[in-house]
Amino acid sequence: GLKDEEITHHTEKIGRTVRYILNKDTVNGYECQEDNGVWMLAFHSVGSAILFGLNLLKKLEHAPANMKVGINSGRFTTMGPHKVTGRADYFGPIVNRSARIAAATKIGQIRLGIPKSELRDFVPPKLNNIKVDYIGCEAFKGLSVEMSLFSCKPI
Repeated sequence: GLKDEEITHHTEKIGRTVRYILNKDTVNGYECQEDNGVWMLAFHSVGSAILFGLNLLKKLEHAPANMKVGINSGRFTTMGPHKVTGRADYFGPIVNRSARIAAATKIGQIRLGIPKSELRDFVPPKLNNIKVDYIGCEAFKGLSVEMSLFSCKPI
């Protein structure tokens, strides 16, 4: 396995890559916080989050890190300043749902989840050269709603 200093080095490299992609005008995203190599990011749209995830996986495809991206679309309950960074920090079921989706996502993949109750009104983003496919519903531990899941990948 990797030594602690190697893990720290790779986490820092991933962090630089995350911030580089976020700084591009086309992504329209925001870093809320990072905790031990896990980032919470907010995006203006699902499409922007998918584009970010695909860019990140492509840039880090040869990195010795286990990269995966979980995306949840929805509204937050409350927002306030992060106690350390002062940046916007989000609270509510959307945060837990995002974490559960990310944890269940396989390495090298991107999963999008929305509450099953919102599936009828959901329109997957239409992105050039990207396929967003419905893969089914799943009940995650700790969540009060079933989540409809989509895979997101380049064509």
